[in-house]
This record gives sequence, C-alpha cells and structure tokens, in this order.
Amino acid sequence: MRIWIVCLTWLVTQCFFVSTVPPNIIADGRPYKIQDKTNIVELEQQEEKSQTNLSDEEQKLATQLVKHLEKIKVRSPKKHVVDLFRNKDLIFLGEAHHVRENCEFVKSLIKPLDDAGVKRLCSEFTPSRFNDQLKKIVVGNTFDENGAKDLFRKGPWPTWGEKEYLDIVREAWRVNQQLKKNEPPFLIVGIDSDWSQLKYMTASRQNRFKMLVEREQHMEKIIDQTVNAGKQKVLVHIGYAHTVRQGIRCAKKLSEKYGDRMAQIVLHHEIRTQKGVSSITKILESVHTRLGNKPLAFNVQSSPLGKFRTPELRLVKTVGEYAENYVILKKHDQLSSTTWIKGFINKSNFADAKALAEKLGWTTGKIIKTPEQLDKLLFERRKKKSRQ
Repeated sequence: MRIWIVCLTWLVTQCFFVSTVPPNIIADGRPYKIQDKTNIVELEQQEEKSQTNLSDEEQKLATQLVKHLEKIKVRSPKKHVVDLFRNKDLIFLGEAHHVRENCEFVKSLIKPLDDAGVKRLCSEFTPSRFNDQLKKIVVGNTFDENGAKDLFRKGPWPTWGEKEYLDIVREAWRVNQQLKKNEPPFLIVGIDSDWSQLKYMTASRQNRFKMLVEREQHMEKIIDQTVNAGKQKVLVHIGYAHTVRQGIRCAKKLSEKYGDRMAQIVLHHEIRTQKGVSSITKILESVHTRLGNKPLAFNVQSSPLGKFRTPELRLVKTVGEYAENYVILKKHDQLSSTTWIKGFINKSNFADAKALAEKLGWTTGKIIKTPEQLDKLLFERRKKKSRQ
C-alpha cells in the first residue's frame, strides 16, 4: 500500500511540473532550467505580455521564428561568433554604444578567439595613429592603465571615460600574458581617423558630410590592411550603423571586396520609430522571452525574419539586409550603462571635454571651472543612466 502511495505521489508531482513548463523554452539545444515556481510564473507573465503587444502579423512571424530557432538549436552568442570564423576572414560586430553588456561580451570573446587563431580586434574606439602605443600596452610585462586611459583621452571623444571599453584593452593584455613562447600576440588595432567630435558638431553641414566620408574611408583602409597583413582573421568592434552594407559605410566597400569571406553581426538594441518601439524590437524580444530569456545568436537571413519588409529601417528594405546575424544578450530595457572612470577628466582633455559637455547641454545650470568638477558631473550623469 505504501509503495502505491509513493508512486502516486511521484506521478502527480511530475504531471504538475510538466504542466507548468512553458512550451517554448529551448535554447542552445537544451531545456531551459526552471529554478522554482516563481520563475515559471514570471516567465509565463512575460510571455503573455510580449505576445499581447504584437499585431497578428507580428505574432505569426514571432511564432515562426521561435519554431525555426528551436529546430536549428541556436548556439550561444560566444560560440556563434567563434564558429563563424571557420569560413570567414572578417566579421563586423556592431553595437549600440555605452552599453556595459556589449563591452563585456567583446571582452569575453578575446580568449576563445585567440584560442581559435583569431589574433586581431579592430576597434572604432581608438584612432589608428595610436596603434604603436596600443601594441606596447597589450604586449607589455605590466598593464599600463594610465597609458591606456590617455589613448581614450586623446581620441575623438574627450568624454569617452568608460571602464568597460578600457577593460577590453586590459583583457587583451591578460590573454597575452598567458601565451607560450614565440606565440604571436593578440592585438587591438585602432581604426578611427583623426576627426574630432567637437569639430564635427560645430562644422557646417557640408563639412560634416565630408568628415563622415573621410572617416568611413579611413576605417575601411585600416581594416583592409589589418586583414591583409599576414592574412589575419579580424573581428571589428564598431557602432552598428557602420556595419550596414549601404551608402557610404565602410562595411559596404569591404563587403564588395571580401564577399562571402565577410560576415556582419548586430548586437541587440532598441530600434525606435516615431510611434515608439519598433515592431522588429517587439518581435525579437517576444522570441527571446519564449526561448527562456537566454542569450542567443542566429543567422537572420536564413530565418523567417530575414525577408520581413518594414519601413522602420532606413536605407534597407528587409531585416536581413540590416542584420546578417543577430545577438540578443538581454532585452533593451534590461541592458546597463557603462561605468564612468573616476579621474578620467584631467588637464589634458579638460578644455575639449568641457566645450563638448556645454555643446551637448550636460552642464546647463552648472558652474564648471576645474577638471575635478567636470569629472564629478560626468560620473553622476553616468551613474544616473545606469539606474534608468
């Protein structure tokens, strides 16, 4: 009798557990691990909310994309990037700037890329004229943190004092400390030109366009040189707008040259329209919820989303033209702001940083006379953003 009671209890427990698991929670080919009943309820609520925000057409497309991703057993973002290099020489990784998770993802790629023989990371965030100094930093016996900060201070953006971008440089140095004797180092290559954000903002419309064209051409040239120097495989960490293969963007010319040897990945961010959050963002985040809120990566062009036509995207007609591959680390409203480096503003960049801050309206109602005052203001501003 006791045996029957135990068996019956076990069966009821199993039926309850199975009945409470949402139907679409498979990611990376593995069942989503349910921690407790609270998580189940939260996931169901998120799924219901994500679906009610969609039109019938959007809901249908989201369902098709979920089924597609479950069928192909989507890989983790890190594995997706590394595996792409099996038959690619050049990969653009496009981000929305000032996002902590984006930088942390790039940082996490350095060791597995190095292990896979990918030894170059091209970066939009330092000018190419500093590459000799940047190389000394990442191959040095000790990490020159002040030297690395100075490269950002002297760059196009005098207020780019963000810890997570500095951490990428530090990680390259750390990986190089573990290399075997005579093993080639992992290098970060600055690709930006000698433009200035402040000069750009105060220039005429005609000169602005000229600066944009020259900048894209310069980045294209440095990336191409980096790939061809020793036949390197290269990851390019850059703003997502530069990765679109249209107009004057550097990715357009390089895609014409490299063809199938080049790939593009866009990191998830909010795409806004005049009406608010775009249908593309809503579809992708609905899918993310239904797949268990796990980080995921997939090829857009081979998915049901690839041929989705929308007027929400400028210059391109379909989502597949906008993003060849897509990575979702978190939903857009769960992403964090980068962290301000205390003391980043000093005498060397104070004048330009103050002028830029005034131009952007960051100092309205404030009296800024010293580097310390501006540094504190920018720290508080970044801290406030991180809480939003």
